[in-house]
Amino acid sequence: MDGRGRTFRGRRYTIINDAYNASPESMKAAFANLNLTAGAGRKIAVLGGMLELGDQSEKLHEQTGKDLGKYDFEKIIVTGEDAPALIRGLRSVRPSCDVALCGDTKEVEAKVREIIRDGDTILFKASHSFGFEGLAREFIENDEG
Repeated sequence: MDGRGRTFRGRRYTIINDAYNASPESMKAAFANLNLTAGAGRKIAVLGGMLELGDQSEKLHEQTGKDLGKYDFEKIIVTGEDAPALIRGLRSVRPSCDVALCGDTKEVEAKVREIIRDGDTILFKASHSFGFEGLAREFIENDEG
């Protein structure tokens, strides 16, 4: 199903569309998948929030950031209410990582368009309401010609 880890290898770049749902466990699995799938180019994680985590949301986003920090991804783009907690966790493991905080999905799209290069592998991962599966499809369609 589209948005559940589907990988598209285009002429210019590779897109991993894992934007159907997000939980701490599925985020960790997506990070490992990006790490394994990526070719010689840059590995870029584009992440939205994990919704429906209740009063543990901030803590779980921070832990997810720590899990993300175990990987040497070249660029990380994040959005969502708990994105600052994810960044805090990430920076506790990798203080100098290249991370961009965006206000919404539209800003995320603009940031990806600004930085994308031939050879990149890009993971789109977020809870469904962020609309990242549509964003991933746009990049796939643009690479199909």
